[in-house]
Amino acid sequence: MDYKKHVKYMQRLQIALIALCVLGLLVYAVLMFRPKVKSMMYPDECMPIGGTVSHSVASEDACSNACVSACSSKKTKLQSTKFIERFGPECNYCECFCI
Repeated sequence: MDYKKHVKYMQRLQIALIALCVLGLLVYAVLMFRPKVKSMMYPDECMPIGGTVSHSVASEDACSNACVSACSSKKTKLQSTKFIERFGPECNYCECFCI
């Protein structure tokens, strides 16, 4: 291999290594600085009243409203909610995901 070909090969190799380093830094930045999702349970206080069970979180909308308040009190924004309605003496399930 003559000298000019060797120099050109080394330049291409350096450019490829620099491109890989930049790509690695971009991937690292995206993974490290993306917002972290925090999960928190919002307790449903249920109690039997007059033969039925009364829930403090009775619907998807009530869960969503409670989660908006819970997330804003922690200075975060609501990403999504998970609501599971349970029947009988069990309390409903409301989980908030904040970013």
